[in-house]
Amino acid sequence: MRRSRIARRRTNRYDNQALLVQSCILKNMTDQQPNNPLHGITLEQVVTRLEKRYGWDYLARNININCFKSNPSVKSSLKFLRRTPWAREKVEGLFIAAFADTPPPSAKTAGPWAKGLANLASRESSQSPSDGTGSTE
Repeated sequence: MRRSRIARRRTNRYDNQALLVQSCILKNMTDQQPNNPLHGITLEQVVTRLEKRYGWDYLARNININCFKSNPSVKSSLKFLRRTPWAREKVEGLFIAAFADTPPPSAKTAGPWAKGLANLASRESSQSPSDGTGSTE
């Protein structure tokens, strides 16, 4: 069965538009978050890798949430972490610290008061005794 010239032209136009949209989506996906260490990693991969590396006991001790303490499983952890943003942030922070090349910023060096805290730390280290004996006679 032969299609008319108009039908073929319409089909080609839609195919070209679909290819254009797909290429734009792929470009945006790769350029979207260049500085995000979790880009392209699912929450399931995060929880699974942490469980394999540390185990449920370690996770329960370091991140105080019940899905790691009582009857832990990947499925229950995912369900809880998807609904609880603060817990998800803690788990993602541990994952970044464990598997990323650069450690996440600590509380002392991040935020609007970072410069003041850095100056305070440098003053405290310069005021410590230089002889190292520690005796106060």
